[in-house]
Amino acid sequence: MLPAFTMKDLLDTVVKYQLTELLLVPPILIRLVRDPLVDKYDLSCMRRFSTGAAPLSEEILHLLQKKFPQTEFKQGTKSIAL
Repeated sequence: MLPAFTMKDLLDTVVKYQLTELLLVPPILIRLVRDPLVDKYDLSCMRRFSTGAAPLSEEILHLLQKKFPQTEFKQGTKSIAL
Protein backbone atom coordinates (compact mmCIF):
# COMPACT_ATOMS: atom_id res chain seq x y z
CA MET A 1 0.00 0.00 0.00
CA LEU A 2 1.31 3.42 -0.95
CA PRO A 3 0.82 6.30 1.54
CA ALA A 4 -0.33 8.66 -1.22
CA PHE A 5 -0.81 8.12 -4.93
CA THR A 6 1.60 9.36 -7.54
CA MET A 7 2.03 7.71 -10.92
CA LYS A 8 5.80 7.66 -10.41
CA ASP A 9 5.45 5.79 -7.09
CA LEU A 10 3.07 3.28 -8.65
CA LEU A 11 5.40 2.61 -11.57
CA ASP A 12 8.48 2.43 -9.33
CA THR A 13 6.68 -0.11 -7.13
CA VAL A 14 5.62 -2.28 -10.08
CA VAL A 15 9.20 -2.39 -11.35
CA LYS A 16 10.86 -2.85 -7.95
CA TYR A 17 8.64 -5.76 -6.91
CA GLN A 18 8.00 -7.09 -10.44
CA LEU A 19 4.25 -7.03 -9.84
CA THR A 20 2.22 -9.11 -12.24
CA GLU A 21 -1.29 -7.87 -11.42
CA LEU A 22 -2.78 -4.52 -10.47
CA LEU A 23 -6.29 -3.81 -9.21
CA LEU A 24 -7.00 -0.17 -10.07
CA VAL A 25 -9.93 2.21 -10.02
CA PRO A 26 -10.96 3.31 -13.53
CA PRO A 27 -9.46 6.85 -13.40
CA ILE A 28 -6.01 5.45 -12.55
CA LEU A 29 -6.22 2.83 -15.29
CA ILE A 30 -7.23 5.52 -17.78
CA ARG A 31 -4.27 7.60 -16.70
CA LEU A 32 -2.00 4.56 -17.02
CA VAL A 33 -2.78 4.25 -20.73
CA ARG A 34 -2.49 7.98 -21.41
CA ASP A 35 0.36 9.25 -19.19
CA PRO A 36 3.66 9.56 -21.14
CA LEU A 37 5.60 8.78 -17.94
CA VAL A 38 4.48 5.14 -18.25
CA ASP A 39 6.50 4.75 -21.47
CA LYS A 40 9.72 5.31 -19.51
CA TYR A 41 9.22 2.11 -17.49
CA ASP A 42 9.66 -1.55 -18.37
CA LEU A 43 6.34 -3.04 -17.31
CA SER A 44 6.78 -6.34 -19.13
CA CYS A 45 6.27 -8.13 -15.79
CA MET A 46 2.58 -7.18 -15.86
CA ARG A 47 0.16 -9.99 -16.70
CA ARG A 48 -3.26 -8.67 -15.62
CA PHE A 49 -5.06 -5.43 -14.92
CA SER A 50 -8.30 -5.50 -12.96
CA THR A 51 -10.73 -2.69 -12.32
CA GLY A 52 -14.19 -2.17 -10.94
CA ALA A 53 -16.75 0.39 -9.82
CA ALA A 54 -17.43 1.73 -13.33
CA PRO A 55 -17.14 0.26 -16.81
CA LEU A 56 -14.34 1.35 -19.11
CA SER A 57 -14.99 2.52 -22.65
CA GLU A 58 -14.00 0.45 -25.68
CA GLU A 59 -11.43 3.16 -26.49
CA ILE A 60 -9.65 2.67 -23.15
CA LEU A 61 -9.77 -1.12 -23.47
CA HIS A 62 -8.21 -0.82 -26.93
CA LEU A 63 -5.48 1.50 -25.62
CA LEU A 64 -4.80 -0.89 -22.73
CA GLN A 65 -4.37 -3.84 -25.08
CA LYS A 66 -2.18 -1.82 -27.42
CA LYS A 67 0.07 -0.53 -24.64
CA PHE A 68 0.23 -3.84 -22.73
CA PRO A 69 -0.33 -6.64 -25.26
CA GLN A 70 0.98 -9.29 -22.86
CA THR A 71 -1.75 -8.64 -20.29
CA GLU A 72 -5.25 -9.84 -19.57
CA PHE A 73 -7.96 -7.50 -18.37
CA LYS A 74 -10.63 -8.22 -15.79
CA GLN A 75 -13.48 -5.81 -15.13
CA GLY A 76 -16.05 -6.10 -12.37
CA THR A 77 -18.78 -3.49 -12.07
CA LYS A 78 -21.51 -5.20 -10.09
CA SER A 79 -21.78 -5.32 -6.34
CA ILE A 80 -24.18 -6.99 -3.97
CA ALA A 81 -25.20 -5.34 -0.73
CA LEU A 82 -25.85 -7.78 2.09
